[in-house]
Amino acid sequence: MLANYFKIAWRNVVSNPLFSAINIVGLAIGLACCIIITLFVRYETSFDQHWKSPDDVYRVTRDFYGNNLRLAAIAPPIAPLLGEDFEEIEEITRIMPSGNLPIDVGDRQFRETELAIADGNFLTFFGIELIEGDPATALDNPSSIVLTEAAAQRYFGNENPIGKQMLLSGQTTMTVVGLMADLPANTHMHFELLISIQVVPTMLGPTELQSWGRNIYFTYLRLPPGYDPAALESRFPDFLTKHQGEDAPSQLGLNLQKITDIHLRSQRDGEWTDNGNITSVYTFSAVALVVLLIACINFMNLTTARSTKRAREVGIRKVVGATRQQLIVQFLGESVLLTALAMLLALALVEITLPAFAAFLEVPLVLPFSDPRLSLQLLAGVALVGIVAGSYPAFYLSQFRPAEVLKGGTAAGGSALLRKLLVVFQFATSIALLIATGVVVAQTHYARNIELGYERSHNLISQIPFSSDIWTTYEPMKAELEAHPDIESVVLSSRVPGMTNVDGSGFIAEEVQFTRENSMGISDIMVDYQWFDHYEIRFLAGRPFRENERRIEYPSDEKLITKGAMVMNESAARRFGWSPSEAVGKIVFELTSDDGSSYIEREVVGVIEDIHFSSLHDQIKATIFVEQHPRRRRMLSIKIAPGDPGAAISHFETVWKKILPDEPVHWEFLDDRFDALYRNEERQAQMFATFAAFAIFVATLGLFGLASFTTERRTKEIGVRKVMGASVTDIVLLLTADFTRLVLLANLIAWPVAFYFMRSWLTGFAYQAPFASWAWLFLASGIAALVVAWLTIAVQASGAARARPVLALRYE
Repeated sequence: MLANYFKIAWRNVVSNPLFSAINIVGLAIGLACCIIITLFVRYETSFDQHWKSPDDVYRVTRDFYGNNLRLAAIAPPIAPLLGEDFEEIEEITRIMPSGNLPIDVGDRQFRETELAIADGNFLTFFGIELIEGDPATALDNPSSIVLTEAAAQRYFGNENPIGKQMLLSGQTTMTVVGLMADLPANTHMHFELLISIQVVPTMLGPTELQSWGRNIYFTYLRLPPGYDPAALESRFPDFLTKHQGEDAPSQLGLNLQKITDIHLRSQRDGEWTDNGNITSVYTFSAVALVVLLIACINFMNLTTARSTKRAREVGIRKVVGATRQQLIVQFLGESVLLTALAMLLALALVEITLPAFAAFLEVPLVLPFSDPRLSLQLLAGVALVGIVAGSYPAFYLSQFRPAEVLKGGTAAGGSALLRKLLVVFQFATSIALLIATGVVVAQTHYARNIELGYERSHNLISQIPFSSDIWTTYEPMKAELEAHPDIESVVLSSRVPGMTNVDGSGFIAEEVQFTRENSMGISDIMVDYQWFDHYEIRFLAGRPFRENERRIEYPSDEKLITKGAMVMNESAARRFGWSPSEAVGKIVFELTSDDGSSYIEREVVGVIEDIHFSSLHDQIKATIFVEQHPRRRRMLSIKIAPGDPGAAISHFETVWKKILPDEPVHWEFLDDRFDALYRNEERQAQMFATFAAFAIFVATLGLFGLASFTTERRTKEIGVRKVMGASVTDIVLLLTADFTRLVLLANLIAWPVAFYFMRSWLTGFAYQAPFASWAWLFLASGIAALVVAWLTIAVQASGAARARPVLALRYE
């Protein structure tokens, strides 16, 4: 019997090529979207699941309430103190990405961005096995280094790296003691070289690991299985009071993040890398399912609309003894067969498009044909989609009564109301996706073109390495670079626009009592005295730094109090309770020790307008600008004259090699850094546009099929109308009228839904594109959907309208 069902199903597929092609292509596109998005979702939700006991591992984070800083990393002394104070913590470890460091291997020079510094127990904490070496002791020695296979290949080729030596930052010789497999891509941590935290006092200073202000150490702890992390978090305020003073809990906080939640649910300041977003995962999953649902709706619509073609077949089958259950199985079998054919086409589409899709998302997506579970999942998908798509037609067609059908009394075409509602759903979804695409594009355009408060164009960015003295390197480099006619100015700063600023210090206004508790944590940026002129930043009051203020004497054991100057932005002035003009001339104390015993007495010399230093996702922060410190980042900003930058870049590279002959030259354009800030939004816009195109295409396929069927059913009516004098235009307008009303209704549904969801999406930006800049999208998307519907129907209607009336009157 099953063979007979299959034979009949195949005959129906072959005998109705247009109907079958529309359903197969529509279902294939929907299935391909679902397969690709399922691979993406599976990858995104797999992050950090491979570590040792991941459900019990948490990252410790730190909040500064005054300046709205939510840091992903914390200060180095916190970890050992947590381990001492809380016996329920089974183990705790720290790791710090080192940034951009030079490494020499023999006579070859490298610039390494994937080196990290970690506690001795880091490898065993995460269960990382070594191909060579002992993970329990590999980081015990300050001169030891562990490499991944990729790093070993890069530095030593095919030679065994164990025992080889590497010179780090021109001052520390490291010996390779361990070799590990490359880290999987699905982790929030990224490093290829690992050295011991014992090297920190030598590299970064003897007080580095005791500083509560160095919030750059990612810290992880393991709790007992089943232990409630909230119970530990509730005791953190007492911990802060004990180690930082009674007012500490009102100014800062510590929190726990489950390690498996970091990638999709954490967007903190100073994340190791750009994380994913759980909302995007949910959104793309929903959109892929909607595209598949639209394809299933096409199947339901076309199958029920063609019920007159199958009604007599059903009637005859029932007369000769077929039961309703047998007919349901037969029709569901036809649906499953069509879905199986669609799945084969979908797999071909996935194989063709997946490499481009993976490259676009920058994630390693593959379809694992070698995995036996894949076959079971695909078969389950075919069965599920086939049953969902074919359920309503099967139950509807199987209910026909033989007597009424054979007499020609059955109402043809199924439920017209249901078909209309399904068409409305298809187009409402497509219109909403078009609007979503437009809103994302509008916000990205707004972010790229908003007045930032400074001039970022034509800026080349580089960084002076820590291995060189900042002043003996920067000053001659600046002089030689500015001597070139195509280089307008060169300045130095701890951070450049486009970077997230997580640096900060404690500041106390002279008007309040000088106590540690009264200090305010405010972001700071260290700049050269010409930095404000270089970036063309407008002053609301006062002046920029003078040349004699570019370097000051910092507090030391011999001299605990020194003097300096500062510039602040308007938000910082407001935090102190001053207007820009009132702020100029005020004295602010910058604390340089945890106990407040040493500080810099700074005079406010100027107030600038608030500038968008980082992305528009972030609220403008109160920020204080002070002179460059030798121990902080050394970011060069080189403004190039408009035109071809080639000569200026070549000159920069020549000067670099002259002054820093042992350092690999490196640079980037500031505009490229800004492009990276909104890369995720651009991807979302392209993803929405792609899915919107798929949804509209599939909906149009269904509409084409319905229009074809409707035109066929009204052939005789068309012939009569033409005999009575109706023109081709009259016939086309007649046939498009019903569908036009459906698309207009779809607009009325899609507009408020799209508005609600895109308003919610925009809340992820502190600064949003005004509604007026994207309000037109609602009307434009509606018109686009109408045009697509009209063109689709007109193709069918015009053909029928041009047919000779005599042929129409002979129809049936």
